[in-house]
Amino acid sequence: MNKIITKTSKLLIFLMLIVLLTLSCSCNQDLQQVNDVYTELYNDSINADEIEKTIKELTLEKYQGRLTGTEGNELAIEYIINEFKKAGLKNPEGLENYRQQYNQEVRIVNKVPKLELLDKKGNVIKEYKYIDDFTIVTNRADTRINGDIIAPVYAKDELRYFKPEEVKDRFGIMPEKIYNEYPTYTSFIKETVDYSVRLGAHGVIVERALNTKQYPYNKYPVVPSVYDNTTVNNKGPMIYFVSTLIYSEIKEETGKGALVHAFIDCSIEEVQTSNVIGYIPGSDKELKNEYIILSAHLDHAGSNGDGTYNPGGLDNSSGISCILEVAKTIQEKNIKPKKSIVFVAFNGEEEGKIGSQNYVKEPVFPLDKSLVINLDMVGSKKMLPLTIESNDKEETDLRDEFVKFSNEMGIYNKAAVGNRSDHASFYTADVPAISLINYDWNGYHTPYDTIDNVDITRVKKVGELILYYLAHHAY
Repeated sequence: MNKIITKTSKLLIFLMLIVLLTLSCSCNQDLQQVNDVYTELYNDSINADEIEKTIKELTLEKYQGRLTGTEGNELAIEYIINEFKKAGLKNPEGLENYRQQYNQEVRIVNKVPKLELLDKKGNVIKEYKYIDDFTIVTNRADTRINGDIIAPVYAKDELRYFKPEEVKDRFGIMPEKIYNEYPTYTSFIKETVDYSVRLGAHGVIVERALNTKQYPYNKYPVVPSVYDNTTVNNKGPMIYFVSTLIYSEIKEETGKGALVHAFIDCSIEEVQTSNVIGYIPGSDKELKNEYIILSAHLDHAGSNGDGTYNPGGLDNSSGISCILEVAKTIQEKNIKPKKSIVFVAFNGEEEGKIGSQNYVKEPVFPLDKSLVINLDMVGSKKMLPLTIESNDKEETDLRDEFVKFSNEMGIYNKAAVGNRSDHASFYTADVPAISLINYDWNGYHTPYDTIDNVDITRVKKVGELILYYLAHHAY
């Protein structure tokens, strides 16, 4: 009996060894195939000169900051379409000339906003500079987007405890320490601004110091996003964020009788615009129906009404340049992927991810067969980590694999959760999606975000990371 058991055990062990050796050989062959594909794709083939050329192009004056729906944005769409054609990308079925058209609202700055201090005779005491000294807040429901008002200031207790007659026909001012006590911007609007405006106040001027944890920008950013109930009449508040120096000057000078002159001239327009979509079809009979979407938003914050514009070098000419170069590299190498690879330049991201939301509503490729790798602000000159961001804490498999690959490639990185870019639009549709981003606020949404804000070699490295992922999953 024992001999039979022993013989049986030896036979089982022998069979198990054969299975393990077979699996090991199979895994080694698979790994070797991945390495061979990546070596062939990579081979220093991501062209830094081409990346730089694209960023230089999209930040030119003729594009005027690429605000969705404007002439400059349309020129950017045409440029990307031509680049898709040069790369040999296929036009998806149902689209005309790579365009997925949709409608959205856009805020236009018609004339440069003003903030001045006047004496009682109307002479200018101080004139502050838009973006350097202040910005306007017009993206929340019922905030005013145009007006020209000269009025005194109510500064007692910083717009906290006041009698109705004290705020009527005045501006309020608020120090940052009190503003930061509000848990959200919405609570600040409801508890202070809405109430004071209902009592006759014109609006509020808020101290917001730059380069802080709460407000990390080094200049005052242009925020072009629009909410449904934004008003164009004289019933909403005018809201300004100003530097600590300007806040102190306004408080001091208005305490001596100076008046505030606030001028905003914006409009909200409904525009027809497009996402730009092309793809490389998969070569495998089954796997070609799975789609790896590489995306980046093409739009930015537009012009400022004074001849200046916000070029959007890092945000997001960098992302567009990277996906274009990945597309060209794959096509030039002529190694056919098994899965389909989709390239999308989303529009309307700056207004609240409108273009990507539209894609989710009307998908060009099946969402249940897709995953999304989104690029936004990649290649900062500051040595910040490449943040690899999922939309929530649960669905992190794709994110964690990118962390692993980044570590293998020596890319300084950080895993995070957030919803600031187009990857977030796919969350409600249960599509695996991440965003790759360098959170560099230097020049963000200002005329200072030029190509000088971008490290081309770091953009190139992100392109290589994308190829590394594709070698593992598309081939």
